[in-house]
Amino acid sequence: MGNSEYKYKNIHLTPTISRDLILEIFNRSTVERKTIIQEIIKIHIERGGKERRAKDRPRMVKKALERLVKEGYATKRSLGYWQINNENKSDIIDIVPTPDEREHQPEKTKDDEVDIILGRGPSAVYLYYFPSYKKNREKDKDTWECKIGKTDRDPFQRISSQASTALPEKPKVAIIIKTDNAHALELAIHNILTYRKKNLETALGKEWFDTNPDEFFTIVQFISKSTLLF
Repeated sequence: MGNSEYKYKNIHLTPTISRDLILEIFNRSTVERKTIIQEIIKIHIERGGKERRAKDRPRMVKKALERLVKEGYATKRSLGYWQINNENKSDIIDIVPTPDEREHQPEKTKDDEVDIILGRGPSAVYLYYFPSYKKNREKDKDTWECKIGKTDRDPFQRISSQASTALPEKPKVAIIIKTDNAHALELAIHNILTYRKKNLETALGKEWFDTNPDEFFTIVQFISKSTLLF
């Protein structure tokens, strides 16, 4: 779109403009909030829109996202991520199961609830950690012991089976990525973290890494840009 065609030319950024740009730029994407702010400001200015004061920009985006949630075009994810979908609202993955789905799922406690579920497929890669590991991490350190595993069945059942036998406390399930090829996705994530020297050789098993859900999700996004794993 050329600047002469931009309907918001010479106008300061508003929540309505932010809403329209979010739907255009990030449709069918899961994206971090700070990236949304940076990109819509950049594109609005490039197309001839007027710049807002820096302190007003997050507020514009926040209001736009709140509106998109009400309209059914956005779903808030933990860790500062949002999923945007302007084509088919039903494609947005809902973390909270429907009453029908709850009838066919084992009862879960609050600690068992997952923060983020993304992707589609019969298998899954997951990240979980023990709350005490995060709580007791070193001062000024934002990573801690996390397990990254895979399963060809219900990830909750897989994690529950581990928790019932060998784990010291109920794990916090942070992210589940559904995919058609959990083995390849898990291997790619493990290799990247190992290259970064994040693998924990002293941990039980080879699936524990000094990381956090943010780093895990960033790696998954990087992999997804060059493959069709999920």
